[in-house]
Amino acid sequence: MNSQEAVQTHEKICMLIISNQILEAIILLENFISYSRLTAKLDEVSEQKRIYIDMLNYTIGNIIDPQKALIHNNIKRSLLEKADATLQYAQVNMGLHIFHLNRELRLDVSGFSEQTLHQLEELSFKEELDEILVGQSYEKSNIINIDYNEIIRKGFHLAWLSERLTETDIELYYKILNSERFTIENRCQIISGLSLGLQRLFDKEKFKLLFSYYHSPDLIVRQRALVGLFIAFVFYDKRISLYPEIQTILDKIINETPKELLKHQIGRAHV
Repeated sequence: MNSQEAVQTHEKICMLIISNQILEAIILLENFISYSRLTAKLDEVSEQKRIYIDMLNYTIGNIIDPQKALIHNNIKRSLLEKADATLQYAQVNMGLHIFHLNRELRLDVSGFSEQTLHQLEELSFKEELDEILVGQSYEKSNIINIDYNEIIRKGFHLAWLSERLTETDIELYYKILNSERFTIENRCQIISGLSLGLQRLFDKEKFKLLFSYYHSPDLIVRQRALVGLFIAFVFYDKRISLYPEIQTILDKIINETPKELLKHQIGRAHV
């Protein structure tokens, strides 16, 4: 199986899941996982298969389950995300350049978010202490040097190439959004990374982050985030309804955005 065949297999699996042909999708996904040698995912898919068959049996037996719709939705989400993970794993092992970068990134940014947040907190504390002790007998020491360009460089690549953002990663992106230490250009770079990352792989947390950047007081940041969101909405238009939190974001943007601007952005997203 080459890269194109892997992409086509992934697309077929996703189409089957979205069109509610779940058992057929599971069979194809199991084969895809086995071929990609991502065997750790097989047990997870088998569990979703068991849950789905149980749900079908309840339906055949006329057993009313008030959670049926939620369970069905969760199964579809889980299978889609496993199909995404399998495609990424397969392409990494094919040695494609962008996925080779992904593998290198894991080494390059190991502990990056946690270390950066710690440095920023230390710097803030030191500056507050300097202000409190100004005019007193106090010798400033332990100068903290932070390379903000390096933070943005790594932050961009993490947003672009990571499969899933951790809680610490997300905290760092909020820090970049809200801290005066970072410029409008820095925030726009992070938005570009998040947008590219979403086009590469679905991640609801990247949607949420873009929505937060969309509410920045800076017009340029808001516009860049809006474009990124609309491109992602176009990419994943069939999936949005499976994620109520993402559907809510879409609804809010539609309600908050002037119609003419909305038409313009939709046109740009489809280009």
